[in-house]
Amino acid sequence: MREIKKLLTRCAKVQVREQKQLTPYGSYMYQPEAQCCLAVFILLCFSDYWPLAAFYAGWLYLDWDTPVSGGRRCQWIRNWKMWTYFHDYFPIKLIKTEDLDPSRNYLFGFHPHGVLVAGAFGNFCTEASGFTRLFPGLTPYLLMLPFWFRVPFYRDYIMSGGLVSSDKRSASYLLSKKEGGNVAVVAVGGAPESLEARPGALTLQVLSRKGFIKMAISHGANLVPVFSFGENELFNQMQNPQGSVLRNIQERLQKIMGVALPLFHARGVFQYSFGLLPFRKPIFTVVGRPIPVQKNPNPSKEEIDKLHASYLESLIQLFEEHKAQYGIEDHKHLLVKTAELSPHKNYVLGYHPHGIMCAGAFSNFSTEATDFSVNFPGIRPYLATLAGMFKLPLYREYLMSAGMCPVSKPSLEYILSQNGTGNAVVIVTGGAAESLNCTSGLNQLVLKNRKGFVKLAVEYG
Repeated sequence: MREIKKLLTRCAKVQVREQKQLTPYGSYMYQPEAQCCLAVFILLCFSDYWPLAAFYAGWLYLDWDTPVSGGRRCQWIRNWKMWTYFHDYFPIKLIKTEDLDPSRNYLFGFHPHGVLVAGAFGNFCTEASGFTRLFPGLTPYLLMLPFWFRVPFYRDYIMSGGLVSSDKRSASYLLSKKEGGNVAVVAVGGAPESLEARPGALTLQVLSRKGFIKMAISHGANLVPVFSFGENELFNQMQNPQGSVLRNIQERLQKIMGVALPLFHARGVFQYSFGLLPFRKPIFTVVGRPIPVQKNPNPSKEEIDKLHASYLESLIQLFEEHKAQYGIEDHKHLLVKTAELSPHKNYVLGYHPHGIMCAGAFSNFSTEATDFSVNFPGIRPYLATLAGMFKLPLYREYLMSAGMCPVSKPSLEYILSQNGTGNAVVIVTGGAAESLNCTSGLNQLVLKNRKGFVKLAVEYG
């Protein structure tokens, strides 16, 4: 009996060791394989098996529109055991916050993009995280750049998992299903956001992205914000600040090819210092509450803007509610970036609302907790606060060390005229009067008669 127990224990240890050895190779299943598939096709064309390549080319011609017509998913491939190893490698977990009605269609906004959208792929293109168990009656489709569906063999592989083209026709096809049950998953930040992906980054490119909002209204599909905690922790990326040679090359290639080319690295299979395998960092993908959407085939700009604002509010709320649970420090907040700022100009930033303590302004502009200098390279922020604060001994030194300045005309004029370029004066426009209106759930601004900051900006360009 004792010998049998020893044998069973040894077998269990071997099984665990084999599983641990397999998990890195499971992650390889997600690494870009398009180049390999294209190479195989070219080799077939110049080999004795060229008839096979010719047959496939004919099939490709006939099958060209499948990626914009719901794709060709294969449940057997979605259930591969290898995807379990892929999930266990990080690991990846899908978290549901609310039940979703299977009689409706949904548009999931996925954030952040990360380098390779690993969380979106693992949760929506495989069954390892149990999507159909968590959301019965719903079928997920992850939208991907049309470029990848032109690669022979690779297109069939990715379609089998439920990936479809991000073309407008593709999304319309999915969201127009009368009986409902379709989920179109869009990585809203797209390729530009992937160039910002690195450990600790919390910058989203979403404020100017309104195409998915218009699509949701046009088809009456409910919007659902999705935040994937840990998505940006998987890879390091070469420093590519805006305006650098590398960033200019990446942006130019993106315009030509339609895909971003982040230069990333992480760990290897047998060593941890360098390689293309992602770091083993947990990914928690949280699916938020649905936002009801009324169908309107021709939505107005006001409708789109209103729903977009509601979506942003829901996304930020989702992040704030769950960040502590999934390893984000309390002082860190989402930074929603709308445009690049040239370091060759000066800026006046109007901050709203004041709140009680201006905690967001202090965290974003007087500390590097949200990586301001990384997101806006070459820009020096100066948070303007009451001049009386600088009359307090010692405390004034503390304020100035954080880059704060008196909200007085001489101080602001000096920064904007005598201190070179790349300066950003941050003015909490509503001031103390606005702080008296600070109540949970209320966003009331004191702005109508505040024009001094506008005059300042005009005077100094």
